[in-house]
Amino acid sequence: MNFAAVLFYAFSAIAIVAALGTVLARNIVYAALSLVGTMVMIAGIFFILHADFLALVQLLIYAGAVGVLLIFGLMLTNTGQPATGPKDRWQRPIAFVAAMAFILVAGYAAVSTDWMQGVVPQLERVPPAVLASSLFRNWALPFEIASLVLLVAMIGAIVISRRETSND
Repeated sequence: MNFAAVLFYAFSAIAIVAALGTVLARNIVYAALSLVGTMVMIAGIFFILHADFLALVQLLIYAGAVGVLLIFGLMLTNTGQPATGPKDRWQRPIAFVAAMAFILVAGYAAVSTDWMQGVVPQLERVPPAVLASSLFRNWALPFEIASLVLLVAMIGAIVISRRETSND
């Protein structure tokens, strides 16, 4: 087994542990930090697979921007109310059934797929200048619309969660 395969399995295992930390953490800040850790490990996997652009986008946008936005959102939306325990116990059986269905479908897809064996054909590498040109010419407007939607969602979350104090 070569070094890249060892790194791939190590990053994958750490990403799975961090993803479980995201789901199972009782403290929401720890869950957010585990999510950032998962995104960083996925970026590492992209680097190993020689998808440099995807790795950098993963680090900058998901691990960086979304992680910071999530942490700031959590800090700004503190309601100050004591936690009374989980109120979503009725959803647990539904979530378990959905998770088992996903695992079965993903397992069936993994087993029934005819994975490429042997030599992988060399793909043509696209220079970053061509990629950037396409991004800013063809996809600038959808990118800006998505950023505005995220901004409005963040402002809406702050307004909804903020408790109004009256000085009457």
